[in-house]
Amino acid sequence: MHHRARTVLIFVGAGLGLLTSAGCGGGGSNGGDTVIAPLSATLLAPAAGQSYSYNISGTLIQGVTPSPLTGVVTVTRNAGPAESVLGSVTGGGQTLPLVGSNAFSVDGGTGDVSATTFHNFAGQHTLTTPVLVLPGTFSDTTDFVHTAAATDDGTVYSISLHVIGREVVTVPEGAFTCWKATQQIVVGTTRDSRTAWYAPQIGTYVKSEDAITDSTQPTVTINLTRVLIATNVPH
Repeated sequence: MHHRARTVLIFVGAGLGLLTSAGCGGGGSNGGDTVIAPLSATLLAPAAGQSYSYNISGTLIQGVTPSPLTGVVTVTRNAGPAESVLGSVTGGGQTLPLVGSNAFSVDGGTGDVSATTFHNFAGQHTLTTPVLVLPGTFSDTTDFVHTAAATDDGTVYSISLHVIGREVVTVPEGAFTCWKATQQIVVGTTRDSRTAWYAPQIGTYVKSEDAITDSTQPTVTINLTRVLIATNVPH
């Protein structure tokens, strides 16, 4: 796997901050009629012990040569609030570990969640100001862009979220009525153009489709789909 492709792949394991094991599900379908979790507007606040596992599938394109990508990543939330990311992705003949952490602040009035630190291939970064990553309340008019620079090396961190509709999404963990949103997540020269389906009642998304690029390596593109396979959060 090309070195730059490896650095771009760090985005694959990003959890809530760069808006997450089988068998520990909190309420998936057990057969028979599918139970669809209703739409919620209020975001469940991050709390220690929350866990989300995702199946990853997609394609790494280097030049004109595509390689399939597969993997699993688990995001576990800790006190702080913070979260740790652990998993791996296999593609291009190599397996890349996905390991990192992010820290957040939560507005006690609105419930908005903002990133205070983030992790990428260059290490851990502290933001000059907290960057809003998820609203405390979702609506049909949710639309924001927030940007800050990392204090240690000036890396620009920017995230936007624009709700474009509501959809029922079925993933291995169950069926959810979701807010469908488009996002642009930028860390330095790397950009993740994402469509995500958020279920606020579990505190994050249940599915995302991402196109990840790096302006310093224009021949490399990563297309990914992540689906929730397990969570211990009741729904």
